[in-house]
This record gives sequence, structure tokens and C-alpha cells, in this order.
Amino acid sequence: MAGSSKLFQLFSDRRGGRTAWSSKVIVHGQTLEARFWYDGKYVNNATEDAAECALKWLIASAGPSCGHW
Repeated sequence: MAGSSKLFQLFSDRRGGRTAWSSKVIVHGQTLEARFWYDGKYVNNATEDAAECALKWLIASAGPSCGHW
């Protein structure tokens, strides 16, 4: 998508002796956070979760498709 920008950020929280990871992404100035927290070995899932939330937000904000008559 020309002219669009996205920025992922990982963040952690110490929980009961373990570290949980989550992610957020900024798309068109909107910050969207992952829905869940993940163990360190699954930290890539946090980024994918945030990306999925961003995709759902983009689809919802686009409104009805022009191809539907």
C-alpha cells in the first residue's frame, strides 16, 4: 500500500516469575494492541495478533465495498 506506514512494538510484563510478551502496531496513526499476552518462545504470535487486530480495524474502517451493488 503506497504511502502507508506501520510500526510494531513489543513490550513485556513480569508475571509470577515469568515474562509475558505482547505487541502493538500503529497504522495510519491508530495504535492497535494484540489481544493476548504470550510466553517468550511465542513472541512472534504477539506481533501476528496485533497485525490481525489492525487488519480487522482496516476492514471495518473501510466501510462497505464499492463492488457491492
